[in-house]
Amino acid sequence: MTRVSVDIGQYRSFLRGYGMGFWRWDKKLDLRGRPGVLRLGFWGSGSGFSVNQHQSNMVVSKGETVVFIDLGSKLTQRLAEFGLSVHDIPNVIITHSHADHVGSMEELGLKRRYEAPVLKAMEEGLGLPTGANDGLWKRADAIRRSGLLRVPVYVPEEYAVDLWKQSLQGGMGHSEEGEKGSPGSIMGLTDFYDLKPVARRAWRHGREAWEFTVGGGADAIHFLIYRTPHIPEAVSRIDHTFFSAGIILDERVLISGDTRHDPDVIREEGMRAEHVFHDCQSFPGGVHAYYGELKSLPAEVRRKILFYHCDDGMRPLKPDGTIGAVDVLKDGFRGFAETAPVFYEF
Repeated sequence: MTRVSVDIGQYRSFLRGYGMGFWRWDKKLDLRGRPGVLRLGFWGSGSGFSVNQHQSNMVVSKGETVVFIDLGSKLTQRLAEFGLSVHDIPNVIITHSHADHVGSMEELGLKRRYEAPVLKAMEEGLGLPTGANDGLWKRADAIRRSGLLRVPVYVPEEYAVDLWKQSLQGGMGHSEEGEKGSPGSIMGLTDFYDLKPVARRAWRHGREAWEFTVGGGADAIHFLIYRTPHIPEAVSRIDHTFFSAGIILDERVLISGDTRHDPDVIREEGMRAEHVFHDCQSFPGGVHAYYGELKSLPAEVRRKILFYHCDDGMRPLKPDGTIGAVDVLKDGFRGFAETAPVFYEF
């Protein structure tokens, strides 16, 4: 694994107006990686309630192939810091329905259905005379209805139903009326996203798993997603939990996803993987892996692990403004995942 820092200038503060400001980098971040080289970046390394580390969403690339893993509620603000927006998102995987992982899906779907077609129609230069807005809107409407600007989303079909009905439908399903049938009919997930098939596969741990490939040729990325024991807290059987997934990239890189301590899987898969990125919290209980439990892993697994999705107790701010941390190196771990513009290449 190689740590790569992408040069996009300095990180600066700007005052936008109305007493509000923001931060941004000097240059727009190129999401593409080197041809044939798997690359992983983190938009943040914090838990859903971290105020210091941002939300732990990721972007995976290999050459021209770019895939976002989760779109949390604060992601669009983070993208703006890099000169990006939801219009720069080409593919999405959602691991589960907590807001720090799915909260920006509404903005993605609505902007790609209603804003992007207008922008595209304007960019095409229709040659219309000034004031000929009818032609512009007709062209934009045709682009919208074609579905060509829908973002591919990779989730198991059964979870897609819950993702829509329990997280997205209330804010999106009533955007239009009657297109799918009688007046008052509710729109569906595929009105906004291009739902891609994922193949169920047998897996060695006796739990549900799926696999799919994004991209082609030397830039193809293979994903295996598997069920994790995340929520509810007290449920012991994996088939009784609500959908939450870990990910294995190209059969080399394991991303634990949000999970309680899952010793059988992390021990065996951690031995198989070349590199491991693991969810971690500083206190016992709850629905994430406790650091004290993870210290019991074999040394060979521990030295592969970079922690992410950490609560601020794992990495507290010191009085001088620097970030302190549990001494994970002393305990045999590799460290903490860094965030963009730092990326990891494999």
